[in-house]
Amino acid sequence: MTSHGLVLGFVGLSALVAVAGCSSEVPANDEMQASVEESDIEPATNNYMKCTGATDATQHTATLLFTYALGGQFTFPAGTACTNVKNALDTLRGAIESGEVTSISKVSYLSICGRNTTQWNLSDRRAVLKGVGDALEANVQPCFGDGVLAFLLPVAQTTSWGSTLKMDPEPATLTADLSSTQGASAAAYWQQTLEPTTAKKWSSTYTACGTAVAGGEPCSTTALASGQNTDRLIQKTGTSCRCL
Repeated sequence: MTSHGLVLGFVGLSALVAVAGCSSEVPANDEMQASVEESDIEPATNNYMKCTGATDATQHTATLLFTYALGGQFTFPAGTACTNVKNALDTLRGAIESGEVTSISKVSYLSICGRNTTQWNLSDRRAVLKGVGDALEANVQPCFGDGVLAFLLPVAQTTSWGSTLKMDPEPATLTADLSSTQGASAAAYWQQTLEPTTAKKWSSTYTACGTAVAGGEPCSTTALASGQNTDRLIQKTGTSCRCL
């Protein structure tokens, strides 16, 4: 039996995965660890860490797709495969907003395919993410070409308690000071592509944000100085936002 899932976890299952010369560590979840035996985990697909075609541009595409799942905006290309990617990410977006994704955590500043990433780990208890992962694995390459899945779908697995997903977007670097005032903004750029973006000072709990804050924006819960990095992102649900 093969499975293709996704990994996202607040405090995820401890595992060290090394494929095709690339490695990453997934943090442990004490609550789930006791009920998950090694035999429960189906093998990851060979898609994990396939670096063929991986470039700064393909990582940036993966970054933008993940920020879309966090409530951001993205214009999808035309075509059936791209529509299927959008539908899968809409499902992921809804699962995050509704709480079906039960945990979200991250491992900061890994090197994936020779590029700086923050590895986001998502988990659920209903295998919603497995369906999302199946759709992404089948449609991301036909829509966007080689290289995006190296950062968007590095692990596919299902366990007895649900399914998991990993995504590896770029961190951001500030080019101006970010003050400690709630809602403050500072200029920044995505590290690999140097594409400009904006970082927000925001709370880690849901706070009304209206249209002033966009899902997927880099953020911090504390003041940052110019030149500092942040791997935190805004997750937006309706008109409320939190800094993950």
